[in-house]
Amino acid sequence: MLNATAKLMQDFEEPDEAAVLQLLRDFIGRRIVVIGDAMLDHYITGSVNRISPEAPVPVIEFSEEHHTIGGAGNVAKCAAALGAQVELIAVIGSDTSGEKLKSIAKDRGIHVDGLLIDQSRP
Repeated sequence: MLNATAKLMQDFEEPDEAAVLQLLRDFIGRRIVVIGDAMLDHYITGSVNRISPEAPVPVIEFSEEHHTIGGAGNVAKCAAALGAQVELIAVIGSDTSGEKLKSIAKDRGIHVDGLLIDQSRP
């Protein structure tokens, strides 16, 4: 395995900066469909000042929380940020998390008509 990795690194060439910039510019206005498992990522931020005496886990002093779209939703978010017109096709639950995912996607300029709501899916 090490030899294969060394071979790949040996054949690697630095990308041409102008070509990379042109590829990024070409993203603007492209119509892209992203199909996959979209999920709602939930981040909790805080500080840890001690470890729980009941189990070896940190006790977090909560300071803030943040939600964003993950999975296929993250791919859609990145493509939209590069200027593409993105349609996200995924199955979401009929709950507050599904609604939050849909709202975040809309706020990022992602078309959400392809989000299918499944009443049985949390």
